[in-house]
Amino acid sequence: MDRISDIVLTLAATGGLSAAAHWDAAATESVLLAYKEFIDTEVAPGNGPADRTGCRIVDGRVRVPSPLPQNYKSYVDLGWHLLPLPVSIGGIGAPSPICCAGAELLAGANHAFQMLVGLVPGAIGVIERFGTQAQQDALIPELTAGTTLATMCLTEADAGSDLGAIRTSGTRNVAGEWTLSGEKIFISGGDQDLSDAIVHLVLARTGAPAEGVKGLSLFACHAQRSEQYRSGAD
Repeated sequence: MDRISDIVLTLAATGGLSAAAHWDAAATESVLLAYKEFIDTEVAPGNGPADRTGCRIVDGRVRVPSPLPQNYKSYVDLGWHLLPLPVSIGGIGAPSPICCAGAELLAGANHAFQMLVGLVPGAIGVIERFGTQAQQDALIPELTAGTTLATMCLTEADAGSDLGAIRTSGTRNVAGEWTLSGEKIFISGGDQDLSDAIVHLVLARTGAPAEGVKGLSLFACHAQRSEQYRSGAD
């Protein structure tokens, strides 16, 4: 049994397709086979060479190794970034079990690439549920278009699994504008040159330290950027 047939059989046997309208076994197999062909022909061959080359910092910007930028262009041009996104915003709306299978295929071919692109569905979900209308109108279209990728900025030097220890702070001025102050580390995709823009979801303290995690808020911030430099957030 080939890998895709095995995945589809597992999804069917465990109920992964039972509540998925228009996603029966045949449709699932067809989509995953096409996705696997893209991954096998375009993403997987560059994994080894890219890993050996590594990222570089050029004029203050992170440059990811070839062929990842080309891979990302094809990924968006072919619409694969839309697979997990809701139909209501122009996505394909594949059920979560099928999206997980797709993510497994992509990560198996190039885990670094999957980490760079894999946070967009979660970011859109958070912004849809908790963002203001202005944030939704500004951010969701560019994330859906693939011109923007997302990160999550949680970890700090003294706050990893203990988010209650986060010291990055957010302060609000009389005009209602927020200023964030602090440092984050281990931010996957914190800078890259695959997308035109990056949206950072930044966890920061807006309450008293004694409040622990209840004193934290989440901010959606575009990366600061100029012609040759992108770092931090605004």
